[in-house]
Amino acid sequence: MTKQQFIPEIDDNKYINSTHKVNLTGGEISTILYHLEECNSTPELERIFVELQSVTDNYYAQLEGGN
Repeated sequence: MTKQQFIPEIDDNKYINSTHKVNLTGGEISTILYHLEECNSTPELERIFVELQSVTDNYYAQLEGGN
């Protein structure tokens, strides 16, 4: 009996195009935002920046609102 290499049947496009939730600290988000500001912007990087910036903005807006 010979061994055969296992090749998983995964649809990478499904992973790439799915939204994922991640747990990042405020410091980690700030670090990512800092480095994204230093990069040459592409539409994909701009979208990532906007998403992460909105997390920061929402956090501080809740603090100001007393929630």
